[in-house]
Order: sequence, then C-alpha cells, then structure tokens
Amino acid sequence: MIVEWEECEVTGIARVDSDHRMVVALVNELGVALGVDSPAEAMAATFDALIRQVDEHFRREEAEFASLAAMRAEGHGAEHRAIAALTRELKAAWRAGGPGALDDQALRRFARAWLHHIHTADLDLAAALK
Repeated sequence: MIVEWEECEVTGIARVDSDHRMVVALVNELGVALGVDSPAEAMAATFDALIRQVDEHFRREEAEFASLAAMRAEGHGAEHRAIAALTRELKAAWRAGGPGALDDQALRRFARAWLHHIHTADLDLAAALK
C-alpha cells in the first residue's frame, strides 16, 4: 500500500472527502499494478483515471471554496495546478521509460504532496466555510 487514508484528513464536505479518498485509492491501485508488472494498457487506464479524478476534484473543490476571499482561493488554485501537473508528470515518466521507469517512491512523493495539500490547505479552507 502506497498511502493510507486517515480520518484526520476529513474536511466534512462529503463530495470533497469522497474525491480525496478516490485519489488515494487510485494511487494505491497504481502501486499494486507496479508491483505485479501490470500490462501497459491497464497502467495507462489507471493513470488516466487518476488524472481525470484529480482534475474533476479540483474543479469541484474550487467551486466549493469560491466564496472565500479571491487571494486565498487563488493560492489554493495554484497548489491545485501544481499537483495536477505532478499527476501528469508521473504518467509521462512511466510512458517515457516503460513500466520500470516509475517506482513506488514516485507514487509516495505524489501521495505526500496530495496529503500535504489536504492538511495545509483543504482543512483550513473547509474550517473557514463553517
């Protein structure tokens, strides 16, 4: 398992929390796929699902947090764009080097960035909405 979901990461916004859990599940799915040397088509499909989930989540989350001050929301959006770019970089690294080019450490770095964002930005913004 690459990353474990913990209840301390719950924002209290059901759709946001569901999205967060889904990204964690997809990262773990990629970890398993790497460990068993899944076919390229399966890896590509899981990467595409991760990219799609991250993009859709960020759109929903930004809409949810749109009522906050523009400056605060813009900083949040900048973090979203950086994480979305990292997601695409993971897939590009895998594509460029084949199945062995991506290891669980790269997935762990992504997972740490994802959880760090939840802990430092999402939980703060969710608390401001309450």
